[in-house]
Amino acid sequence: IVILEAEKVIRPEHLPPEIRGGAGPLAARAIELPQDGIALASVERELIHQAMARAGGNQTRAAELLGIERDALRRRLAKHGFNQGDPASS
Repeated sequence: IVILEAEKVIRPEHLPPEIRGGAGPLAARAIELPQDGIALASVERELIHQAMARAGGNQTRAAELLGIERDALRRRLAKHGFNQGDPASS
């Protein structure tokens, strides 16, 4: 993986499914709440930003990556103040 990936950090999506623990996306149980807590809105905003960037700004594809409907993504884009023209750049 270190040889094949350009990134310095190995992420779960770089690992084969048998190591990740299944063929699907990383399970929610793998997400752990930090000891001091976290601002849920900032986590949601960051995940939306990443999904939009990975989908090249395509809202339908970004919604699929997040496991939500496109209309739900649009509501969240508005909630977090993403620009209409390029939500991935906000």
